[in-house]
Amino acid sequence: MVRLKNRWLLFEIIYPSQPSSSNIIAFSTPSSPSVTTKLLTDVLRQQISHNFGDHGSGLVSSSLAIRYFSAATSTGIVRVSRDHYRLVWAALSFIRELEGKECVVVVRRVSGTVKKAEEEILRRDKDALRSVKVGRIGKRV
Repeated sequence: MVRLKNRWLLFEIIYPSQPSSSNIIAFSTPSSPSVTTKLLTDVLRQQISHNFGDHGSGLVSSSLAIRYFSAATSTGIVRVSRDHYRLVWAALSFIRELEGKECVVVVRRVSGTVKKAEEEILRRDKDALRSVKVGRIGKRV
């Protein structure tokens, strides 16, 4: 019996906010509630087809699945076969727009197990909460 080996890509969607008077662009991370796993899967499959053609679509079609997406933190986990994870990584990087809003998709971690990807999400969320708490305490003083 052959064991199917997968890679799990932890990604984050970053939305640039309106440019301020300075030339520095600030980023906001929450996604709109209309961004769903189905929408992300469709956009990802379109990007793979557009950039890598029918051959690329055929390579990843059986193993590609978005297993987790949180609109609150704009993070998600994609499962793909180990042999073709770089193709999906590239396709995620090519996404520039979701639902008419400009965005950047960044792969934060590639893991061999979903457990390690989930642990990374929890670590990132705890760090974000910690920085918010420190920011609030700093403002009160």
